[in-house]
Amino acid sequence: MPAARHLAGVAAALLALAAAASAQTTNLRIVAANTTSGNGQGYEDPGIRIFQALDADVVLIQEFNVGGSNNDAAVEAFVDSTFGTGFQWYREAGAQIPNGVISRYPIIASGEWDDTQVSNRDFAWARIDIPGDIDLWVVSVHFLTSGSGVRNTEAQLIVNTYLPTLGLPQNAYLAIGGDFNTDSRTESCISTLSARVVTSSPFPVGEDGSGNTNAGRSKPYDWMLANPNLDSREVTTTYGSFSYPNGLVFDTRDYSQAELNAAFSPALTGDSGATNMQHMAVLRTFAIPGGTGGGDDYSVSPTSVAFGTVNAMSGPFTNSTVTVTPANPVTLTGATFSGASASEFSLATPTLPAAIGSAQALAFRWTPVANDGATRNVTATITTNGSPASFNVSLSGTTQSSQGGPGGTPIDIGGYVVEQINSTRTYTIPANTMIQPGQVLVIGRDVNRAGFETAWSRTLAPDVLYLDSGDASIAINGDERFRLLNPSAQNVDPPTSGHVPAAGISTTNGYRRDTTAGTTFTAYPISTLGNATPGLYTGTRNNTGRVVITEFADAAEFANEFVELFYDAPPPTASGWILR
Repeated sequence: MPAARHLAGVAAALLALAAAASAQTTNLRIVAANTTSGNGQGYEDPGIRIFQALDADVVLIQEFNVGGSNNDAAVEAFVDSTFGTGFQWYREAGAQIPNGVISRYPIIASGEWDDTQVSNRDFAWARIDIPGDIDLWVVSVHFLTSGSGVRNTEAQLIVNTYLPTLGLPQNAYLAIGGDFNTDSRTESCISTLSARVVTSSPFPVGEDGSGNTNAGRSKPYDWMLANPNLDSREVTTTYGSFSYPNGLVFDTRDYSQAELNAAFSPALTGDSGATNMQHMAVLRTFAIPGGTGGGDDYSVSPTSVAFGTVNAMSGPFTNSTVTVTPANPVTLTGATFSGASASEFSLATPTLPAAIGSAQALAFRWTPVANDGATRNVTATITTNGSPASFNVSLSGTTQSSQGGPGGTPIDIGGYVVEQINSTRTYTIPANTMIQPGQVLVIGRDVNRAGFETAWSRTLAPDVLYLDSGDASIAINGDERFRLLNPSAQNVDPPTSGHVPAAGISTTNGYRRDTTAGTTFTAYPISTLGNATPGLYTGTRNNTGRVVITEFADAAEFANEFVELFYDAPPPTASGWILR
């Protein structure tokens, strides 16, 4: 008897688990879209932003042409960048304006059916393994504009000839959607399709309350229809504070830019009015039984990252310890950073939006701009299309003090690159070039130290470093600008991007940096050689803890040309060498 009671308890527990699993649902967004623009009947930036804003799980797409070579590799790149690297796709072959299917979930079968009424496209279908025990079958169509009779013939082909070949299970989910080009809701093709899908009201509407989908919003060109099994599971479509009980006709012109930013990023108000965009996307949401994870689509661990204490000059720094583990497929849609010095932090990988089907490491990058001894505490907020809708990761790190140690810390700038533009030249600083805090480095052009001193009638102080760059690295002829890169090709000076000075220089002038924290330079004529001060920085020092470009000069004789670097940190107090 105890054994019987034990078995009964096990059976009850299993039934409870099964009931709990069956009670879980996955919201499934399906969109029908012919949102091409421009003159090539292809997907340009406006249509791409609309796709990204809607963040659908399944896309029934028409005129599936993409930029570049428009081959399979180009389509793959388009899908990866627009929807996420985990999405799958099918496109009919050999068509001028092909139909297709794009899916967050695995496409396990697909194909095309001949549209006998037109020669430049067919019908595309796919079977998709969505969460739960029942698969989704979809048909992407683009009916002809020439007349309602032709469109009815196309509908009859789908209903009477092609769908029966699939052998759909009785409980299958079926969606038929796309550009029907219908002038009214009562066309005969709609009546024909009603044999397999629900075609009656209520219909999706836009924020303006209209269900019409052509460019002028006067005709119901586009449809997203579901069979009774799927239609009965429709739930309210929600984006931010906007909700649509019967689905959404998405027209960006219905919203302010602030509303789009809040609920439909990255769409722009003018996207739906782009040149030759003739249709609005139509989207509906269905609650599908199935899924795992007790309601959460993913977990995150750990939720904090400590970069420790670093030398800013050795950055940037990357940490990949945070992992997102999905219970259901989920897309990471955006990343924002808040807190002091938030601009120093970014998400290096993955590129967003990113569809996550298996454990995914997040690589956070920190690019501190200065050794200031300050601790950064920043919050990274990652948004998703799942539940929960976002999660936070705490990021912290401290830079060395520019006063670090007895007056500062020497660094090896071997491998750093001085890059010159207009004309473009580079000079790589030799390996094992150590520079002390407060020390100056002069880079000359094809002349040794003694020759440089003779050319300028100036003796460089013993602690000044001097490097001869040869004749192929630095050549100042007017309109040049410069930047300093670390061995990882990251900007050191200026610390974020660009070159110094902001505008190109003039010939026969020298330029001296006003402050080490700023990026402005003051010109001086070098007709009098004494105006230049190679080896001695005379501007304002802000102890940024960075190596900065402080002076450079054109000259009538190329041997007089130079670029000067300065390690902007206090020098050791008892090192035996002099601050210059």
